[in-house]
Amino acid sequence: AKERQHIGDRYIYDLTIFDETGRVLEQWESLELQVIQHRDTLVPWNAVLLPTYLERRIQEVIPDADLNIIVDRDATVERRVRSDRNLLRILNFLGHAPQTEFRIQNLYRRPDGKPELGNGQAVSVSHAGDLTLVVAGSEGCDVEPVVARNEQVWGDLLGVRRLDLAKVVAQETGQGLDVTATQIWCASECLKKAGMVADAPLLLMNNSSLSPNEIAWLESGEKAIATFVISVREVEQPLVFAVLIGKEEVMENDRVLAEVRSIN
Repeated sequence: AKERQHIGDRYIYDLTIFDETGRVLEQWESLELQVIQHRDTLVPWNAVLLPTYLERRIQEVIPDADLNIIVDRDATVERRVRSDRNLLRILNFLGHAPQTEFRIQNLYRRPDGKPELGNGQAVSVSHAGDLTLVVAGSEGCDVEPVVARNEQVWGDLLGVRRLDLAKVVAQETGQGLDVTATQIWCASECLKKAGMVADAPLLLMNNSSLSPNEIAWLESGEKAIATFVISVREVEQPLVFAVLIGKEEVMENDRVLAEVRSIN
């Protein structure tokens, strides 16, 4: 699903439906949907609804973010199967020919296992149990369950500076240290996938980019990372989803907002 317009509680989408092989079954254009009741964020999510939610929340901060997100939960197949079939779906969605042979030829993996699309667009994949996250348009994504660890263990995993950052995020969002430390871990994994050095500076973005109890935005150089804390149905622990976006898009959005404020 691709959101074309959002006016109040009315949403307009282009919708493409695929079968399990990635073949297009049906396409809808300008499908209009109306919000009847706003969702309680404490209720666990159905995994199939997460992509639209993640894309929308990212675009609230970065309207021009061009991302295609897939969340696939399937315990009947291996991770590589989930990964490849969703990469093929993305190629279909981006307008490539539907023939299987063509699609397979446009999938590549680097020696470290990171996938690449033949069209040159950035793509990243992450797994947590039987759930797979695929993001086209991002150099790095990650998904991890929130696991209880004591502060010393988190310090060993994150290092002193990033543990301190996790404590700052906890103060800002009201989340526990296990949650915010997992957010920092996921952000670090995103930076690693984007080819940044292991000790790259990682900072909390300004408070206007925070949504209490749910989202923390982080930054490192020219990169921004949105981290989400989400409960998913039939998954025991909350999950942290993280998506890396080019910071220049954030900076451009901040510039536009500043100009609008000056006019007002």
